[in-house]
Amino acid sequence: MYLVLSLPAYKKFYTAPLSTLNDLAKRILRTTAFTSGFIGTIWGSICLFQALLPANFLPTKRFFLSGALGGLWSFIIKSKVRGLVLATGKESLDSLWKVGKKRGWWNGVRGGDVWVFVASLMVINAVFERGPKAVNSGFVRKGLNGLRGEGWKDVEGLEERKTEGKDD
Repeated sequence: MYLVLSLPAYKKFYTAPLSTLNDLAKRILRTTAFTSGFIGTIWGSICLFQALLPANFLPTKRFFLSGALGGLWSFIIKSKVRGLVLATGKESLDSLWKVGKKRGWWNGVRGGDVWVFVASLMVINAVFERGPKAVNSGFVRKGLNGLRGEGWKDVEGLEERKTEGKDD
């Protein structure tokens, strides 16, 4: 998967093949360690709790506790596999929402998915307005500028290129 995702950066491979392959290998190993670590922790802790705890002590909550223990892996390597941690967090919140609806902790809201989407756009827009450099991709910055009606341009990217040209 990482090999396919790194194909757009083929020019980087031609200029520095060893460092590019080294970075790719580091990402693969980090992701593998994260994934196998949290899955192994969850699985192992469920087995441990089943073996050590009596059957009537936290019969259903032990699965939540195992998930929390497995989630600690995200704090260990969060800066290096940010996308994977965010995806795992999203899935955790989705699972919590579904369990809460099933158990009657809360009720669904009509059109709630649309409201969540609108709220996320509001947060992204507020972050972008506060500091456009918070958005890493120039393509996404162009898209956000276009959606805001400011034209399809990357203002931060233009400023960065101007400052780089002055340093030469």
